[in-house]
Amino acid sequence: DADVIVQVSEFRSKHMYVFGEVGRPGRYAYTGADTVLDVLAMAQPSRLADTNRIQVLRPNEDGEMIERMTVQLEKWIEEGCTDRNALMAEGDIVYVPPHGLARVGLTIQQLLLPIQPAASTVAGPADIDSSINQLQGTTGQ
Repeated sequence: DADVIVQVSEFRSKHMYVFGEVGRPGRYAYTGADTVLDVLAMAQPSRLADTNRIQVLRPNEDGEMIERMTVQLEKWIEEGCTDRNALMAEGDIVYVPPHGLARVGLTIQQLLLPIQPAASTVAGPADIDSSINQLQGTTGQ
């Protein structure tokens, strides 16, 4: 005949998602109380982020987009205007795109990624040869 009190400290069955140029991308627990600013503060947009083109996407249960909102975070911060700071909904997706120059840099990086292992292999034997020559010079051989 014990009296039991159950208190929910955290919900983890519902989620929202953050992708793009942020320090902490991924799945976040949906609490029902988080706003767009709350989620962006948790995700921490990076220096590469285009903070004037952040997208909040709201899919329906079938995965079709029913609502899209563009967030101009820089404007919100500069003007203190947070009238569009909406509550997040379960399943919302926040996408923080790279700014123009970052997009170019990321594209170049993706193009060079497959070449890097081959370039290090080509440079490898020369590095080994110079290391052997240095060792021979220091040991007097």
